[in-house]
Amino acid sequence: MLEAEWSRAVNPQKMIAVLNGKGSERLWRLFVVACTRRVEHLMRYHASRKALEVAERFADGNASREELNVARVHAEEAARQAHYDEYMDEVRANFRWDAEYAALVAAAHAAELLFSVWLTTSATCPVARNGHR
Repeated sequence: MLEAEWSRAVNPQKMIAVLNGKGSERLWRLFVVACTRRVEHLMRYHASRKALEVAERFADGNASREELNVARVHAEEAARQAHYDEYMDEVRANFRWDAEYAALVAAAHAAELLFSVWLTTSATCPVARNGHR
């Protein structure tokens, strides 16, 4: 992929595939943390933000596998709660899209991003595919 193609690219999976095999595992982990930080303000639960912090410390070698596993459990619980909040708010919004419902949907997606992209195995993420640490 040439620089001009990279600048116009809109498919992140293709862009990541181009980078596969380049960079260290630490670099990939920090890249994923940085991407997740872009939606951190949408996370409603402390557990999600705490898990992100642990994930970053793990990438730098300052958190143990056990700490990461505990953070993963809490991130999963936060994602589950965020989706439950979204589900319950559908009734309040009378199954219509409004600002409050949109905020809950965004929060649920942000929590899910942290859990699914960073803390679990994904075939599209070279870091996860190569194993943890």
